[in-house]
Amino acid sequence: MVAKAQRHHCIKRVLTAERLHSQSELLSRLARQGMVATQTTLSRDLAELGVVKGAGGYQLPTHTEVQPLDSAKSLGSTLARLMLEANVGGSLLVLHTPAGQAVPLALEIDRAAPAGMLGTIAGDDCVFVAATSSGRARSLATMFRNLATGGKSKQSPRSGAAAHVNR
Repeated sequence: MVAKAQRHHCIKRVLTAERLHSQSELLSRLARQGMVATQTTLSRDLAELGVVKGAGGYQLPTHTEVQPLDSAKSLGSTLARLMLEANVGGSLLVLHTPAGQAVPLALEIDRAAPAGMLGTIAGDDCVFVAATSSGRARSLATMFRNLATGGKSKQSPRSGAAAHVNR
């Protein structure tokens, strides 16, 4: 637990001192300071610290203390703001976002850790969500659509293949 607290402190110090645009840059800066971590651990640390990635790179939250979040409420509001479309292909779910908004959405999904999700990969304008099965991918798509629209989502006539979020 001490290593985690030290890592969090070091991440805050580095992000306060300079603008970084990738996790590999941040991992490199941490390594220079003797903090060795995996990308998975760094992703988890960034989510726990409330760090978001915007056009200017990674940013610490503006408030002094990260408040615990209601995962479903936070995920729902983030989906409502950022998810444009959800597509299912096999056990993968692809969530389309405005340019530059995939990482914040992926962080919220990772933070919520819905059952049946193996993980996320964020690009610039889409998030790949790996599910444990094709049925679970369809269920996650339905859940994400419902959270994004407050339960007023319309299903695609093609059995969850692609559906725009109706707002």
